[in-house]
Amino acid sequence: MNVADVIGVVVGFGVMGFMIAGAVWQCFNERRDWNDGICPRCLTPWRSFDVDSQGGRGYNCETRCSSIWVSWLHEHERPGRYTTIQKVGGNNGQHGGDGSVR
Repeated sequence: MNVADVIGVVVGFGVMGFMIAGAVWQCFNERRDWNDGICPRCLTPWRSFDVDSQGGRGYNCETRCSSIWVSWLHEHERPGRYTTIQKVGGNNGQHGGDGSVR
């Protein structure tokens, strides 16, 4: 291996490390914004309002003072203590296949 090959490998690993660090950083930011399912401004639970084409989920609070978009949080990572508060409509608490309450 010559010097150019070594530099190419180092740059390649550096770019890959930067991409992994960015993904981890975004995951932590989404967890912080999610705030255990509670809007930090009005202290009401987040409610799902949309899913984008990439699978990101949009949430707003009951008073609609804030909204967030998350893509890293999954249903099993969300606290279950707020699911009864999030009920919208008259479906007797039946959950949809995507985890939302319909």
